[in-house]
Amino acid sequence: MLLLAPISAVVLSAVAEVHHLISANRYTPPKFHSIEFDDETNTLTLLQTVESNNSHVWISFSHDENTIYGSSMESNRLASYDAATLEVTGVVETSGSCEGQNSAFHVAMRNAPYYVISGSYGDGCGMSVATAADGSFVRVESSWSYEDVSSIHGLAVQEVNGTVLLYTADMGTDAIWVHEIDELGVAQVLQQEGLQGDTLKPRHLILHPRGTYVYASLEATNSLLALELDQSGLIAERRDTERFPVLPEDRDNSQYWVIGNCIQLCYCGAMER
Repeated sequence: MLLLAPISAVVLSAVAEVHHLISANRYTPPKFHSIEFDDETNTLTLLQTVESNNSHVWISFSHDENTIYGSSMESNRLASYDAATLEVTGVVETSGSCEGQNSAFHVAMRNAPYYVISGSYGDGCGMSVATAADGSFVRVESSWSYEDVSSIHGLAVQEVNGTVLLYTADMGTDAIWVHEIDELGVAQVLQQEGLQGDTLKPRHLILHPRGTYVYASLEATNSLLALELDQSGLIAERRDTERFPVLPEDRDNSQYWVIGNCIQLCYCGAMER
C-alpha cells in the first residue's frame, strides 16, 4: 500500500516538486518505507525504513493528514501513527461483532467525531473506532454485523443533509450496503442493494465529489460500475448499471481480477491471477 504525503512535499519550482510517499508492507516483516519522488527527474529515493506495529494491507490519512491509520489482514489489530515520525500513537484490537477478525479496509471520517470505520474481509462485520484530539486510536466505539456470508472490503463515507452515510462493498453477497452512522458510532442499515449478475465481487468504492454517484470496482468481471444516488444518498431506483471494462477485449477475464481503488478520475488496475 502506497500513500502520498503532501504535508511533506517540497516545492522546487513552478512545475517541479519533490513528493514524500509512505509505503507499508502487505505481509511480514511489518515495515513502513519513506520514499522521495522527484517529478522533475522521475526518480525514487528510499529515505528510511522503520518497524510498524503490524503489516498493513491498507493505510490512509486522518482528516488533517497528521495521522496515518493502518489495517491488517494478518492480525486483529489496527494501528495509528504520527505521520511525521511514523511512531505508533495507538493500537486497537477488533472487538464486539468483529472480535478476532481482520481489518481489510478502513475509511476515516472527514468531520467530527472523526471515527475510523473498519470492515472485515472474510467475515460480515464492521466497527467504528474512536480517535483522540491528535487523531490517535482510542477504542472501538461500536460494531455491527452484515450477513453470515458477507465479506466486507471497500468502504466510503459522505454526509447528506446532516446524516453520515457509510457505503460498503460486500464481496460475499454481491451487494452495496448503506448505513447511517450516528454520533455514537452506531450503524443502522438503510439499504442493501443487490447487484445485477452473479459472482461480481464488488471490491472497492469511491463517491463522486458531488455525492451523486458511487462507483464500485467489480473484481470478478474486471469492470467498473456506476450507481446513481438519490437526494437522500441512497442508491436510486433508476440507477445507472452501465459497466466499464478494465481489461482490453483480447484478454481472458478469468485470468485477472481488478484490485485498484478508484481515485478521483476512477483509475483502476487489474492483477493477473
